[in-house]
Amino acid sequence: MIPRLAGKMATKMTLLLVGVVIMATYCNGFYVPGVAPVEFNREEAVEVRAVKMTSVKTQLPFDYYSSPFCVPIGGKDYKAENLGEVLRGDRIVNTPYKIQMATPKKCSILCDQKTFSEKQSKEMAERIKHSYFVHLIVDNLPCATKFELMETGQIQYEHGYRLGFEKDNVAYINNHLKFVLKYHSDDQLTYRVVGFEIEAKR
Repeated sequence: MIPRLAGKMATKMTLLLVGVVIMATYCNGFYVPGVAPVEFNREEAVEVRAVKMTSVKTQLPFDYYSSPFCVPIGGKDYKAENLGEVLRGDRIVNTPYKIQMATPKKCSILCDQKTFSEKQSKEMAERIKHSYFVHLIVDNLPCATKFELMETGQIQYEHGYRLGFEKDNVAYINNHLKFVLKYHSDDQLTYRVVGFEIEAKR
């Protein structure tokens, strides 16, 4: 009786192992739609999109274009690429930022922005006061701001970049952005984005 049970257990274990191997084979190289990395050619346009603005102080997110940022020439184009973005309520939208893969670019004016209205100025100042962060993405990778801890010299990252800062009860907008796009290439012909940093200042 015992040998027969052992034989049945061995058969079940064998079938289980075969099933696991088959599943592993089918799962190899699987990507969730909209999340798979894109391979870019040198000088190919890399789209920068905006997600939203958030604050740990208010827990109230705002749409990117609820603030008077520069709008693309062709207008705004909202779209969600995967289920996660829809469930989180993220409204992914295009921006006028122009980046080319593996191609350095000097500082340039994004748009000729007119003066803010009194209402817009108050809204921006209020959001800066509440420490709002702006969240941009490149190839589904979120931007981050690098900073150094004064006490230890350790490098850390913040998700997004600060909308602005306060000094002597005056709000200043971080309207000078430096994009640092990190990439990897196996053959020096195609490139994949592996990091997206923003240095923001006024």
